[in-house]
Order: sequence, then structure tokens, then C-alpha cells
Amino acid sequence: GVHYTAFSGEPLADGYYQNVQIPDFQDLRTATFATVTVSNYQGFPIQATREFLFIKNRFLVARDIPEFQEGFLAQAGPVWNTQNVGPQIGATWANTFFTAPRANVSLHTPPQDLLVYFTPQPGCRLQVIDRTAADPRSGDVPAQLRYVWRGVTQPGQKLLFTQVYYPHAPSMKQTLS
Repeated sequence: GVHYTAFSGEPLADGYYQNVQIPDFQDLRTATFATVTVSNYQGFPIQATREFLFIKNRFLVARDIPEFQEGFLAQAGPVWNTQNVGPQIGATWANTFFTAPRANVSLHTPPQDLLVYFTPQPGCRLQVIDRTAADPRSGDVPAQLRYVWRGVTQPGQKLLFTQVYYPHAPSMKQTLS
């Protein structure tokens, strides 16, 4: 998901009035690509475009492009909710994992970590958030990674966030610098 916070003090528009379009969706044998555009994203004066490239059974690349329709103090950036973060963590990446499958069915699921990598962007920083501080009901998935930009937006301004989600065998060795 993408996280947006407006600091203008203005009430948000009803989120049900978002206009969602999927102008491109290609499902090929080895990859799937899709583009989703949402106007009035979560009630904010933002057009959010997300592009997905899923290399099947390997990794996902997601690109978020928020375009601001008005000027306001904002915090924007991609987020990833997880159960555990680290201790392998860098300036723009973190290794994440769940201690067990989330389904209430018996599945043979080998342990996997998920490397969440954000391409470096000027003015952005990685945050690890305790979600239970804001909502105690999030205790089963208490951690959130955010790669955050904060500033005053300008009408027509676009930001670009690219993330790679790479599942891999569990490892306690730090592999990136």
C-alpha cells in the first residue's frame, strides 16, 4: 500500500468517491503487469498511479507515482505491513518475515523471508513503525516499513517510489550494505 497523511486540517472527502481505473493488465506465462490509477486517493487531492511487475514465483516490483492536485503539507510513501522486521536493515531496505502462515488451514509452507527494498529517493527516509501504538487490533501484524517523503506539495507535482519485494530463504547474515 501507499501511505498518505495530509496536515492541512481539512476534512477528507468520502473515500467511496475514489475513481479507480485499470488501464493496463497483461498476464503472461512468466510475468504479470498491471497499472492501477486512483483519483481522489483516500479522499486526498491526489491521483495515485501504481504499476506492478510480478515475475512469477520470483519477485515483485511496484512503482508508485502520486501526483498532487493541490498544495498542502503532506507525508507520502510506500508501506509494507509485516509481523517482524530485521535485525537485517539498511537505509532503504529491511528483511521481514512472519513467524507462521496467516491462514487457519494446515499448509506446508517452508519458512521464507521477504526483502523489502526501496530505491533511494532524495528527501526520503526509512521508518519502522509500531502499528499497535495507533491500533491495538493490529497486534498480529504489528510492524510497518515506510519509505517516507514529507513536505509541502505543489499542484502537478509528482513523486516516484519504486519497491522490490524479494522472497528468499531465511538468513541471519546481512547481505546488503
